[in-house]
Amino acid sequence: MTSDTIELWAAMLGFAYIAGAGIYFQLTLAKKHSPVSASYRIGRRPPPRSAKAKR
Repeated sequence: MTSDTIELWAAMLGFAYIAGAGIYFQLTLAKKHSPVSASYRIGRRPPPRSAKAKR
């Protein structure tokens, strides 16, 4: 492997690490601040509540 290939792999792994850390912190903060499941924070709306649940 040449040094260029090693640098490319190191950059890809670094970006993956940063992206993973960002997703992890987003999910942990969403769990602390909202009663809605964290999976609904990523591009989804929470399910509608029924009239009985609003009482």
